[in-house]
Amino acid sequence: MRRLWTSLAWCAALAAASSAHAADTFKSPQCSAAENSPLAEPDWYLSDCLGGQPPNVATRNLPVPWQVPLGTDLAFLHNVRGAGPFPLSLTTAPVGTLTYTLVGPNTRPIFASDFDAAAAVMWGIDNTSREVGTYDLATGVFTATGLVVGIPAGETIEALKFDPTSTTVYVSTTTGTLSNLYTIDLPTRTATLIGPIGFPLVISMAIGPTGLMYAHDISTDVLISVNKATGVGTLIGPTGANASFAQGMDFDNSTGILWSFYYIGGGANELRTFNLATGASTLVLTGTVGPENTGSIRVPLAIPLSAAALTVDAAGNSVMEPGETVVVGPSWMNPASGAVTATGTLSNFTGPAGGTYTINDATAAYNIGPTSSGNCGADCYGVTASATTRPALHWDTTALETLSTGATKTWTLHVGASFTDVPTSNLFYKFIETLLHKSVTGGCGVDTYCPANITTREQMSAFVLVSKEGAGYNPPACAPPNLFIDVPETSGFCKFIEELANRGVVAGCAPGRYCPTDPVTRAQMSIFVLRTLDPTLNPPACGTPVFADVPASDPFCKWIEELARRNIVTGCGGGNYCPNDGVTREQMGVFLSLTFGLTLYGV
Repeated sequence: MRRLWTSLAWCAALAAASSAHAADTFKSPQCSAAENSPLAEPDWYLSDCLGGQPPNVATRNLPVPWQVPLGTDLAFLHNVRGAGPFPLSLTTAPVGTLTYTLVGPNTRPIFASDFDAAAAVMWGIDNTSREVGTYDLATGVFTATGLVVGIPAGETIEALKFDPTSTTVYVSTTTGTLSNLYTIDLPTRTATLIGPIGFPLVISMAIGPTGLMYAHDISTDVLISVNKATGVGTLIGPTGANASFAQGMDFDNSTGILWSFYYIGGGANELRTFNLATGASTLVLTGTVGPENTGSIRVPLAIPLSAAALTVDAAGNSVMEPGETVVVGPSWMNPASGAVTATGTLSNFTGPAGGTYTINDATAAYNIGPTSSGNCGADCYGVTASATTRPALHWDTTALETLSTGATKTWTLHVGASFTDVPTSNLFYKFIETLLHKSVTGGCGVDTYCPANITTREQMSAFVLVSKEGAGYNPPACAPPNLFIDVPETSGFCKFIEELANRGVVAGCAPGRYCPTDPVTRAQMSIFVLRTLDPTLNPPACGTPVFADVPASDPFCKWIEELARRNIVTGCGGGNYCPNDGVTREQMGVFLSLTFGLTLYGV
C-alpha cells in the first residue's frame, strides 16, 4: 500500500478538489475522497467505508462473451495491496485472464511501469522513494538505477510508458487536482515537463501500436486521448464503471486491444477493455477479491531496425571479385532500449545478364544491443558472382535481405577486378573500385584506369564535384563571357571549372587563367577537396609543422595539415608530404573516397 491516511482534513480537501462519483453520494466525505485519490486504497477503507465487505461486483454489469482468442502474451501485474492470492507481489497472468502466477514478492509502491519497446526490460518508478529501476522478471525484485529528477515531490507518479513508434518514454503524474505529462530520459532519469493534461486524476496511461496515447481519469471515470506534443487531454467518453485507487492499463500490441486492470475498492477488481472511440469499458471478467493491480503487458512489437552498414570479404581485401565466394555481413541499427535478437534470410541474388549468381549461405543471425548497431558476427551470408566474360565494366549485383522482425533491405554488391591495369594487389585497388562504383570516373579506356597517370586541373574539377554531389551531377552550362580565357565554353570541363569558381573553391592559376591541363599538385589537392566539401572551411593556422617539407609559412600548410588531422593523408614517406608532386589517378582515389566519405558497400 502507498501509505495510511490519518489526515481527515487532507481527505476532505481532496474530495472538494475532485468530482465525486454519483454512486458515492451516500458515503462519508472521507470515503468519497479516498476513492478519488491518486493513492492506493488505505487500510481503513474496507472496514470504515464498506463495512468490512467488498462491493458486490456481480451487480455492476455482466461479462460479455469474449470473442478474442487468448494467446500467450503475458501481463506482468504488481499487486500493490496487502491482500489477495499474492499480496504485495509481482505476478503474471495470460492476457485476457486474471489467473495469477507468482513471480516474487515486491513491497514497493510502484504504480508506473512498462516494458521497453523490445519487451526485454520492465521498468518502474517507486513513488515513495522516487527511484527509477527495473524488475527482475524471474524473482520480482526491483533494482533501482537512481532517483528521478525534475518531478516535484507533491506529484504522485502514476504511469510510465514507452512509445512503440519512437524512442521516447513518457511519465504522467497527478496531485489529485492536476495531472501532468512528462518525458523521461532513463539513462539520466531526468524528467522534462510537456504540459498539464487538463484532467485532475489521470491514474493510468497507455500508448497503442500506432503511437496514440490514452489515459484514464478516475475523478469522473472517463477515457481521454492525450496529445504527446502538448500534454493536453481530450475527452473521449465515460467508462461507465466507477474506479478507485490504483489502476493498471496497457495495450496488447499484438491485437491492438486496450486492457484495464480495474480496481473498485475493498479488494473488488475486474478485467475490462476500453472502446477507443466512445471511452466505454466492457467487463470481461471479475477477479478474485484482493489484488489492486498495476503493471504492463509484455508483447514485443516488431522493432523498426534500420539498415546501417555492409561489409564484404572483411577477412580479405574487402572487395568481391568474379568467381570468389565472399562473406557478406550487414549491420542493422536497433533504436530500442533493449537488445534485439533476429534472424535473416538472403534471396533474389541477381545481376546483369551473362553472370551466374549463387547464394552459398542464405541465413544469418543477429544479437543487437540496445540503441546501437550490430552485425551478424560469425553467422553471416555467403555469395558468389561469376561469369565467363565480364557482363559490364561497372558490375553491380543485388540481393534482398529479410529479417525475422519484418525489416528488409536490398543490398548492392559491387563486383571488383574492373580494370585490367589495376590488379587486386594494388594498394589503391579498393579506392579505385569505389570511384567507379560511385560513377566518379569510368577509367581512361575501355577497361583501363591508367592509375599512374597524373590528374589534370580540369579533370579534378569534375572529380571533386561528382564526389560531393553524387552520380549524374550536371552543373549549368558555360556561356560567354567565360570566367577563364583558357577554358572556352566548348570544353567538356568548362561547366565544372566555372562551378568550382562560383563556389569559391578555385580562383585560377593566374589572372583570368585556369591552366586546365596542368597537373594537380598534392598541395593544390588539399584545397580542391576540402573547399569543395565545405566552402566555408578555414582550418587553423599551422604551428609546428607536421611535415618537414611543408613549413608553417606555406599557404597550403593549414589545408594539408587539415587533411592529416582527418586521417586522409599520412605523407609520401620520410616525414614529408611532397607538396609539389602531381596527384596520380590512383592517389586521387584515396583523396576523394576519404574526404567525401565514399564507400564501396553500404546503405
